Amino acid sequence: PSLGVVWTVSPERFFLESHAARSVRIPTWVELFGHRGGIDGNRNLQPEEITALDAALSYRTGQGGFAGRVAAFYAETDEKIIFIQNSQRTSKAINAGQTAARGIELELKALFAGGGSLAGNLTLQRAEDTGGADPTYEGNKLPFLPDTEARVRLQQPVAAWTPWLEVAYLGDNYRDRANTELNKAPSRTLLNLGLAHQWRPHWLGPAGVLALTAEVVNLTDNAVYDVEGFPLPGRSWHLAVRMRI
Repeated sequence: PSLGVVWTVSPERFFLESHAARSVRIPTWVELFGHRGGIDGNRNLQPEEITALDAALSYRTGQGGFAGRVAAFYAETDEKIIFIQNSQRTSKAINAGQTAARGIELELKALFAGGGSLAGNLTLQRAEDTGGADPTYEGNKLPFLPDTEARVRLQQPVAAWTPWLEVAYLGDNYRDRANTELNKAPSRTLLNLGLAHQWRPHWLGPAGVLALTAEVVNLTDNAVYDVEGFPLPGRSWHLAVRMRI
């Protein structure tokens, strides 16, 4: 069951909203059966039971211009599923018992003349083990969940092309339930660049669109990783073509 309430404080300007939900997350195929030797399966996993609450205030100006949203959230999870890594550097999903996550999210977007925009989001959270399965870890931070995440994207159309610049930040985070300082993934900041273009060729019909997107991810080629022994890609190039009829 879930319930949501939205109150229009000022028409088309200020909005207050709140949600409450009770949900269940079934273990994924990878969590149950593993994947290519790096992840061991655990067929004894139980589904997560999640109780979530949030409240938010949104603001936007008429006809674009500026929009913002700030939200506070809280979630309790029973039978929380997390990954742990063993000495052979393979990972396995387990039920960690009871956990809680609380935090604040901020979203901002400004529109410029000519179709340009500056958008960003920030998440500050605290996700911790609240005991249950093993009281040894009570009060510890959950692995792989950083306290801070942020992203900023600037784009400005130039003629028929739209270039953009994106900066993504992920705070440091523990990789084990014991919160060992030596087993901590460092924070990272990635710089991404992209370019997009759209055509409306007549052979696709009146509603047809052909879109080309080129992107360079991790432009500065930073050496980053989440799991020890499994580095994430360095500088990588992506090219995508999409067609809508």
